[in-house]
Amino acid sequence: MSIYSELLRMALGDGRDGRDQPVGSLVAKALSCRARLEGAATGEALSPHANPADRVGDGLAYDVALVRLCDRLGVEHDLTGDGDGVSARDGAEARLADRLPSIAPALGRAVPEGIHARP
Repeated sequence: MSIYSELLRMALGDGRDGRDQPVGSLVAKALSCRARLEGAATGEALSPHANPADRVGDGLAYDVALVRLCDRLGVEHDLTGDGDGVSARDGAEARLADRLPSIAPALGRAVPEGIHARP
């Protein structure tokens, strides 16, 4: 078991699993956390976190939001598994983009074929 996966499991163990939250609220939380994480990665002013511990916290917040959104929608993920966290996150984002094509661009994904973005 990796330290990160254990931290993620502990963060999810707070009793607020998101199953009662509106999907829109869970999407907004996930996209907000992703923007913060992306801002930290690119050095943009979006994230005030400069040190590695805070960046890990940003990553945990995003992964918690992804797990809750995936669970709410019944989307398969392996974010709490012991495998590679980067590929687990990538897979969860890909499956969410397939399920909710309107958020694909915000997840850094192309809109799936056959889906037309609204103007």
